[in-house]
Amino acid sequence: MIFTIVPVLIEVWIFTWVYQDAKRRGENPFLWLALVLVFHLIGFCIYLSCRTVGALVNCETCGNLKLDHLAVCPHCGTCVDAELVRPPREYWYGPPVRVR
Repeated sequence: MIFTIVPVLIEVWIFTWVYQDAKRRGENPFLWLALVLVFHLIGFCIYLSCRTVGALVNCETCGNLKLDHLAVCPHCGTCVDAELVRPPREYWYGPPVRVR
């Protein structure tokens, strides 16, 4: 019986985490949840490889988590000063260059 309960609990945790993480990052949580529901662990790996990169910080207005480089909070729609917004770290220096 424990061998059937543990995998179900893990799946439920994955579904919940994907939904909440996609919502925090301003993406469509229902689309990602449907992908994970259909493809299970493969869908979870696809989500992890395709999700928006960046750190989550608290919005100054509503207090919900948002990506640090977003100019507008996806929850309350408040605009942030354009000078404070910066692109994710991966775009700062460009792609890695191999030196010979």
